[in-house]
Amino acid sequence: AVPASKVVLGLPYYGYDWPTPNGTMSAGATGTPTPVATGQVLGSGHTVYWDPVTETAWTAYQVNGQWHEDHFMDPTSLYLATEMARAAGVDGVGAWALGMDGNDPAVVAALDGVQPAADAVPGPLGTPGAAPPPTTTPVPVVPPSLPAPPPLTTPPTTAPAPTPTTP
Repeated sequence: AVPASKVVLGLPYYGYDWPTPNGTMSAGATGTPTPVATGQVLGSGHTVYWDPVTETAWTAYQVNGQWHEDHFMDPTSLYLATEMARAAGVDGVGAWALGMDGNDPAVVAALDGVQPAADAVPGPLGTPGAAPPPTTTPVPVVPPSLPAPPPLTTPPTTAPAPTPTTP
């Protein structure tokens, strides 16, 4: 087994857009998913909701009568994943698909362990976000109880190679 101290957890700057029959969290997919960048979803202007089961963000919207749902990692879910990695003793976290953050500093800051502003994001760190579409049953969001994270380790420094000596 690989020790946690030698693991870097890769986190995605993307999610998936699913066609659905309606805009509810329980809607089943009616087609294949399409990858979507976190920055694209956050910049779309669609209301963002919080899924307390997966601790990730999602949104629902219609295009030409077709419902879509996007499930993705937002600053809050990235921050929670970063804190989980710290609590587990993982060496660090990294982003998968750099450039897909929409140049949102909160997305990058979450990877550095900076908690998003409570009023800026949905989910357990702030207000629960906008109410879900009227056909869903709201689920209360309970803040997670995370232990205090250990400090992130710094990369080991390497000593210079010894200088060979001649007898």
